[in-house]
Amino acid sequence: MGSESLDEGPAIPDSLPFRRYVALIGAPKCGTTSLANWLNCSPDFVLAENKEPGLFRSPGGPLWVDSRRRRKHSWTGAQRDAFWKAFPNVPEGAWALDASTDHLSDERAVDGLAKLAQRVPVKILCIVRDPVDRAFSEYKHTIRSGIEHLSFRGSLKAEAARMQAGFQPLFFHRRRSQFHADICRYRHSFGRDMLVLPYGAIRSAETLIEQICHFVGVPPFSLERFTSKNVSASPPPRYPDMIRRNPLLRRLRSTSVGRALERGAAYALTARSKARMDLRDADARFLAEQLRHDIEACVADPQIPTDDWWSPALLSGREALGHGSRTRSSRVQR
Repeated sequence: MGSESLDEGPAIPDSLPFRRYVALIGAPKCGTTSLANWLNCSPDFVLAENKEPGLFRSPGGPLWVDSRRRRKHSWTGAQRDAFWKAFPNVPEGAWALDASTDHLSDERAVDGLAKLAQRVPVKILCIVRDPVDRAFSEYKHTIRSGIEHLSFRGSLKAEAARMQAGFQPLFFHRRRSQFHADICRYRHSFGRDMLVLPYGAIRSAETLIEQICHFVGVPPFSLERFTSKNVSASPPPRYPDMIRRNPLLRRLRSTSVGRALERGAAYALTARSKARMDLRDADARFLAEQLRHDIEACVADPQIPTDDWWSPALLSGREALGHGSRTRSSRVQR
């Protein structure tokens, strides 16, 4: 393999482990995990062993951290080289499937994929979801993972500083909900080799699979059974770990008073966790207003499916959050 620099992106090796490539570039929290696993059920698609090898992602600095300043990832050229091993067994004629959802918002990833397209056929898949709904779903992911301590509004206000500090993209809720410029950048490079799908299409798996198979030129297949892995739920309380680590609390737990205190703490922590999983009207409007320009650009673009989005109605004042014809999984508090 030729030499590379982090500024230039990954070098394309002389011998590739695949003959054709599908990049499911995002957006994050838009059903990409389910779709990638569905496609992987067919012998015509081979999902990367890591699902998101992120080969063409720009370096995010020497270190990514989370909201508690814990180390998460380092990013080096040597690690990029290793990601070519993500496709060890791709049969002749099958499509290698990369579901790195950071690629959509990464301004340099499209250039790396365009370089790859000079060597092998590359198809781009993208799913878009109402941007406010997507951002809040991503925020809930950080809460469930135990890496976020701020409220949703607080996380949005802290986003710019976190980007400067080298936080991982999972905290970039507003940035990763700005679709229009990102999609236009890919559309300019790939044209008809890019397919943009609505998040609502996930509800009809068979129809969606048929559409994608037609897009890449392989026979459609029947999906008999699949269980989604991305299930939203309130995070489990962390108090049992706190008790196990503290000798005094362990002794107190064995008493009747301690057990009563434990039940009270469990109730309070669970209620607090659930409250943080509720999208409030004011927060939804706050983010929608910040995304106004991008939302309006997407709605005006006939190649971006926005019929199932509800945030445009928030901006126009036609709809109060929690009412109207849209369907959402999130509970709403006023």
